[in-house]
Amino acid sequence: MVPGAEVRRIKKALPLASAGNLSAHPSPNERPSGRRGRPNYRGSGEDRAPRRFELRDRPDITGGHVRPSQRPFGVAQEIRKIMEEGSLDDAIKMVSSAPISSQNEVVWTLLIKQALKEERTTLAFDTYNQMKKRGFMPTGRNYTAILSGYDHLSQLNPKQWERVNRIWEHYKAYLTACRGRDGVEGSEVLSPHVPYFKMLARLGEYDRMVSIFESMDTTGPLAPNKFLCTAILGLVARRPGSNTERGDVRADMASMTVKIANYMMEAKMIDNFALCTILRGLVKGGDEHLRVAWDILSKQIGDITDLSVLTNSAIEVDHFLFDVILELCCAMNKYHLAIDLVDRAIQSKNMKQIVTRNHVHYALDALSYQAAEANEQSKPPSVKLPTTPASSPSAASTSPSPLSPSAPLGLNALSAKALSLLEFTILEAYSGHPKDVLPTRSTYHRALVIAWRANDWETATRVFQIMTGLDPAHFTDAGSFQGPPKSLKSIEAVVDMDAQSMSYLMRIACARDDVGMIKIALRIHSYYGPKKMFGDGSNGGGRDGMDAFYRYKHAVAVREAVIRVMQESLTQAERVSYKQMLFTVKREKERLQQGRDFLEQTEA
Repeated sequence: MVPGAEVRRIKKALPLASAGNLSAHPSPNERPSGRRGRPNYRGSGEDRAPRRFELRDRPDITGGHVRPSQRPFGVAQEIRKIMEEGSLDDAIKMVSSAPISSQNEVVWTLLIKQALKEERTTLAFDTYNQMKKRGFMPTGRNYTAILSGYDHLSQLNPKQWERVNRIWEHYKAYLTACRGRDGVEGSEVLSPHVPYFKMLARLGEYDRMVSIFESMDTTGPLAPNKFLCTAILGLVARRPGSNTERGDVRADMASMTVKIANYMMEAKMIDNFALCTILRGLVKGGDEHLRVAWDILSKQIGDITDLSVLTNSAIEVDHFLFDVILELCCAMNKYHLAIDLVDRAIQSKNMKQIVTRNHVHYALDALSYQAAEANEQSKPPSVKLPTTPASSPSAASTSPSPLSPSAPLGLNALSAKALSLLEFTILEAYSGHPKDVLPTRSTYHRALVIAWRANDWETATRVFQIMTGLDPAHFTDAGSFQGPPKSLKSIEAVVDMDAQSMSYLMRIACARDDVGMIKIALRIHSYYGPKKMFGDGSNGGGRDGMDAFYRYKHAVAVREAVIRVMQESLTQAERVSYKQMLFTVKREKERLQQGRDFLEQTEA
């Protein structure tokens, strides 16, 4: 209790109100509140006292503890810094001890994602349970983040998969609750399906994926949208083993694609990417699925035999869609259409910009199939050894130059077309083409296959020249005395001959039964050497097995070529050289016998 005398003394000490000291008295809006020490919230202007959460000099986190008034956004920023330093346990401890008002589902989801990123799955699931116990219910985005974290784990063991299914059951309950709400955003609520379907695909449970899709709403905001449908189609199209497993597996995969495609067409949600993904899944099926793919393509784009339809279609035909269209043409044995589409696209000003190396590969494959079919009908001459004695006039003395054009063999038009496509890729690659068209070793192999099927030596040597930059004339009898050959291409642009490409060249020379051509092929073989051509003979799976096969085929062709040349008039030095080559090839042939076994297995 303050004495009365003391109160009177304090009043006398207060300044009197006047025109000069009105500012000394606070206005009604600047008076402090009744609670001592609490700043005024109703002030205005620069003199207004700031609110407590706007104080910049007061730390939000002190000693690992959250200030009671700190918002979840500030806590999230702080735990991000702590987790970047590798202190996940400290971040979890800080959030667990924070007031409920400083937590939310986003803060807890950050902790769960980091635990899954560090593959601490038990800690992640425990943190998820702690979030649920504290009353925080994850939303669609939170479930997406949590399931994506499980999807990015290097492996899913049964215990982890059990936890994923428990989280999925919680999400299904959340999905059921969303059905009765207004203003639900379907894309956000349905987004957890994508990471869960990815995990189902990893485990090979494609039937369950389709059953979940079929059980979803067909109308309303929770019906599958085009992004979810396209994601499922992509998973089905990329099914492991879809290119190598038996036909019923591929047919089952195509049947799944048909179900999803029918739904998308009824909902009218087909766009460029969705159409491309649908065709990718159907092209691996049987004949009935190929016909379905062709019908879908015709309905969405039109008659693709007319190039103007591709350029003026409502659905943009980019290089991805053009790629799958060519694949569909080859799968349906429409080889002429595939070649014609690529040829007209090259000549079109607009379509030319989307042509890639892969499109050229499809056209070369179509040419190769046509050449194989023509070979079956015309039965080209097989490799045969002459029975004439060595003293008889050689074929080289009566045949034209091995580099001069020969009479057409009926298939030269196909090999000439392949050569023009190869030259197109070279010219466009160095002319600023927007897509990747520079030929690779696979491109040269395809061109040489067509030349081999057409028995076209001239095209084969031209492909060899483009591939290596070496002039074939240097390997003739007249050119062999001009010193070592020099490539006309830069070192980084040179693609050296390997056993596969060399075997095609050697087999063409033997099939033509021209000693001059055979000598050129043998000199090219000697230029690269047996180590380059035959390697170490390793016979593993995959590409190693194919390499062993082509090394074996090349060894057989070289042996036949050497035997054919040794029947001609040779100098003593040449005969010794060819005998040494024959001995080396015989040894390599025996060592690569496993490549022949690989051929028999693949043909079976």
